[in-house]
Amino acid sequence: MAIITKRRKAYSVIYQRVDKNGIKKPVWETYYDYSSAVARQKELEETFNYDKMHIDKSSRIIDFLEQYVTKIGPQKWSVSYCEKFQGVINNYLKKIFAEKRIADIQDNFGAQTMKLLEEISGIGRRHQKAGNNVPFSMQRSILSLLRNTFDYLVAEQLIVYNPFLEVNLKMTAKISHDTEWNLAYVESLLRNIQDIRLFLLVHLLFSTGLDINEITGLTWDNIHIDKDLIESERCFIKSDKLLKRMNKNTLATFSESQIIQQFRCEGYNHTNTSLTLMYKDLSSVKIAHLHQPVAMLLKEWKKQQEHYYSSLNPCNLVIMLGFEKPCDTRSLSKMYHAACKNGKLKNLTLAKLKSFSKKQMNEKGCTNADYYYSHLDNPVKITDLQRNPVHVLRMVTQKEFNSKVKFEIFEKRNEELQLLLHKLQENPELKMKLIDKIRAER
Repeated sequence: MAIITKRRKAYSVIYQRVDKNGIKKPVWETYYDYSSAVARQKELEETFNYDKMHIDKSSRIIDFLEQYVTKIGPQKWSVSYCEKFQGVINNYLKKIFAEKRIADIQDNFGAQTMKLLEEISGIGRRHQKAGNNVPFSMQRSILSLLRNTFDYLVAEQLIVYNPFLEVNLKMTAKISHDTEWNLAYVESLLRNIQDIRLFLLVHLLFSTGLDINEITGLTWDNIHIDKDLIESERCFIKSDKLLKRMNKNTLATFSESQIIQQFRCEGYNHTNTSLTLMYKDLSSVKIAHLHQPVAMLLKEWKKQQEHYYSSLNPCNLVIMLGFEKPCDTRSLSKMYHAACKNGKLKNLTLAKLKSFSKKQMNEKGCTNADYYYSHLDNPVKITDLQRNPVHVLRMVTQKEFNSKVKFEIFEKRNEELQLLLHKLQENPELKMKLIDKIRAER
């Protein structure tokens, strides 16, 4: 199998080729647009036989690992895992194994390898500094890869036993400074939220216990909050969609009927990921109870959204950024950290809030969320969010402006601007003509 990986603004198609000496070597072909890389990947898959491994005792361990990941890996792992292990080989294992051969594997080979791994420096992620050591999570991934691959050598009788099966990683004990959620912290968080989208997310997460990707993927047809259901306190959500940032190689494995829409990333045309709204598998569909105060909040929000933003929300999402853009985990995380900073809340995560919401308070099965929403003195209102009377409009403009602005004109102007930007991006010739005209009029 040929693998596509993103390297800055280029795409690399990685595959194996046999040289004149019969040795398999990795080949990296670089392309500067994703479609060309995909076309090359398909071409290679049609001409190469990826099922056969070309190794013997004289083969380099690195050559064997790369063959395993590109040939056998896709049969065992997802595309993203294959890419991950290819990165592990390039970043760490090449430094350790170098020119070592399969015939060099001795009894203590596993322990020696992991000891060498502890001595090399880690590689930082984007915008992060590299650590002095390889992180424990990366060591665990490397050990998992080596255990899998060396099992193959045992099966092919190239080695007697797997030297990594008896290797155990020692994790340094960490002192936990995490704070546990309580209802006072929940109230403090809600008081300090300055954005309607995060406000909705927190209430939905606390009430239903759904994941963030499930909540951001909710559309209004998933929300069941009609008058009879509210009065009888039987409101519910049917979660059958996800909004997820996914690798484009992984997306290629899904059927077209499962993908609802892939959203364009403005300013990130060379990214190898796509923010995608997609249907869940039938086995993953969830039905979640919705507390009455949250149902009434959503009912009010739906009215405002239909009045102001119907033309900007073609996918009918409950939570959206505006201008046909969804609100993904990255955007919400920034809002959440800002709210925590304002409320001086430290070491509290949304994942733990979800767990806290479903924790039972007594033997009757009353959860923290049940208790909280049954003891509210007043209904949850959108107007309580910000002192600014037009706080809801921040979702579209991100600016403070007078409440007398004519929203229809504002929306029309911005739609025209977005259309112009798309046309210029699609037509470089038109872009240059417009630039020349502007320069001539100066």
